[in-house]
Amino acid sequence: MLTVFEGLEEKLSQAVETEEWKTLQKQFNEAEVIYMIGNGGNMAVASHGAADATRLTNKKVHCHFDLYHYHQIFENLDILKR
Repeated sequence: MLTVFEGLEEKLSQAVETEEWKTLQKQFNEAEVIYMIGNGGNMAVASHGAADATRLTNKKVHCHFDLYHYHQIFENLDILKR
């Protein structure tokens, strides 16, 4: 399967104008802590994104690579809410 890059700039421009993107951007800007999660081939993407977010922001960025850590994050969040 080939990746089609035709019209990519237009698609990205449209994506960043959606309410979902604006909500995500607002939440990212307001967050002190960011969790990036990857599994399989996305481990490298999550790791790279975490490195960039750490380097370019003052946020605490955690990167987890497997399903165990994914569940652990939400267990920890539940503990913090108590």
